[in-house]
Amino acid sequence: MIKGNHTFKAGADIRRVRDDLLQGNNNAAAGQFYFEEVSTSAPGATAFNGATTGEANDMASILFDVPYKVGQDTNSTFPCYRQSWLFFFASDKWQVGQKLTVDLGLRWELYPPATPRKAGGFVNYNPTNNGLVIAGLDGNPSNIGLQTDYKNFAPRLGLSYRATEKTVLRAGFGISYVPFVDNSYAYNYPIKTSTGYTNTPTYGPALNPVGGVINFVTGIPATPTVTFPTSGTLIESAANGTIGLSNLLIPTNFKNAYVSSWNAAVQQSFSHNMTLQIAYVANHGTRIDVAQNINQPRIYGQSGTYDPFNVAFGKTASVTQYFLGFSSNYESLQVQFTRRYNNGLAFNSAFTWGKAQGYQTGAQDGNVLFWSGDLRRNYNLLDFDRKKNFEQTVTYELPAGRGHSLFNSGIGAYTLGGWKTSATIGMLSGLPFTVSNASSATPGTTQTANYNGSFQVNHSVTRAANTPWFNTSAFSAAPSCTAWTTAKPFPCVLGTSQRNQFRGPGYFSDNVSLFKNFPIYRESTLEARFDAFDMTNTPAFGLPNGTVGSNLGKITGTLGSGVGNVNGVASSRILEASVKISF
Repeated sequence: MIKGNHTFKAGADIRRVRDDLLQGNNNAAAGQFYFEEVSTSAPGATAFNGATTGEANDMASILFDVPYKVGQDTNSTFPCYRQSWLFFFASDKWQVGQKLTVDLGLRWELYPPATPRKAGGFVNYNPTNNGLVIAGLDGNPSNIGLQTDYKNFAPRLGLSYRATEKTVLRAGFGISYVPFVDNSYAYNYPIKTSTGYTNTPTYGPALNPVGGVINFVTGIPATPTVTFPTSGTLIESAANGTIGLSNLLIPTNFKNAYVSSWNAAVQQSFSHNMTLQIAYVANHGTRIDVAQNINQPRIYGQSGTYDPFNVAFGKTASVTQYFLGFSSNYESLQVQFTRRYNNGLAFNSAFTWGKAQGYQTGAQDGNVLFWSGDLRRNYNLLDFDRKKNFEQTVTYELPAGRGHSLFNSGIGAYTLGGWKTSATIGMLSGLPFTVSNASSATPGTTQTANYNGSFQVNHSVTRAANTPWFNTSAFSAAPSCTAWTTAKPFPCVLGTSQRNQFRGPGYFSDNVSLFKNFPIYRESTLEARFDAFDMTNTPAFGLPNGTVGSNLGKITGTLGSGVGNVNGVASSRILEASVKISF
């Protein structure tokens, strides 16, 4: 609707989510046994104190049948997730004057709690009584009692001011909400039966809560078959065989994460169809989703004996909460210089200097690196952060064919005219990484190494020389830990280095193309292309080994190629010729 210098819009976007996904929560259906070197090494042993640990200890753990963790997943019911998303919005484009335009908007997002397709399709974990609550049966709500949040308001503001005929100033602000990541939900026993048995002494074997150890000889305990009582809540216990279940917890007061974004930019146009834009772009995430096993000690130095649910209920299996909410921040300076296609030439040069910080590891819904101690210690560069990013694209039409001085008629114009070449170049800073001890005294918390000096890069990736990429003398293993006990209630000392404090190798890519469209008949054309991907065959090295030991600092792989020879690349040079007919 247009009224005066206002243009109003309003509408709704209603969606129905139907997610039927059958996959295990933690382990393979056949069961999994996990081994590590510390199970057969002296506590605190590292390559720096003479009691070297390494692959031999891993093999010894297998040969001596000492797994530190055992688990198995079995599925009995096909999970069926149902949810409605309701979005309502209104906006006003206000032409304040000839130079100023203001965009105002408000969006309201409503996410009613999800329900299963059939009653009993969700089972949530109750951490207050170690119980499993089945949804939609025996008086329990089908939406697991999740509270509806009616306050998801997302305002929008945009400003555009034409200072001169060639200069425009722009600014904007907006809030965006994040739906629940629904691949995992309240799929606990008996929908998905996930058992988990761990070591409570840090260097011990996996233990059976009913007594004894679990290994190849004993096998994995049988999957529980107990039925739910008429109360709709099954209390886990060793007696009914459910105390070893690994559970998922959906907090009933869950609120959606949201991101506040803002930017300010100056755009300047020049002759020859060229423009320059300089912008400040930033955002702040609130309640960003982190999936975390909360059944782990909160004091560094405590073993699994002090898992909170082990202390309360004798439960050592994981309890992963979906989700804990943490903040994130991103700020950047972005510069872009563009030439629109004119006289056979077009290009775009873009540079970003930015910084992304947050708490979680990996992508969205990852966990934290340090669960014990001050959680603020997790706040640092995010795993995907690249400080500097330069991208260049160029397209150029060769000076041959009609309208050019060379081969401008006849068969020469048809075969040799109209060819274009393009090139793209990307140069990025390296990804961040953490330097840590080979083992940790507390499950769920990584022990970082001590940082003793200046971090210097040697740029060595020669496998034959067996040399590290950076000076490893700047690091040493954090001191060994004296286990926390009620008689000695003192946390262990943490390493002095921080999460993602250092950066790995940068990344360079270059692609070149030569192409032409040949007219065939009317609108039909034949496109011939010759492409060279990674033209200079420049290796894209992966991150160096960040574990204190004999391999610290060594690069043993490339990005995207998994492990292997360092002379490989993520995508080695590829030469490709192709023909495409369009009609």
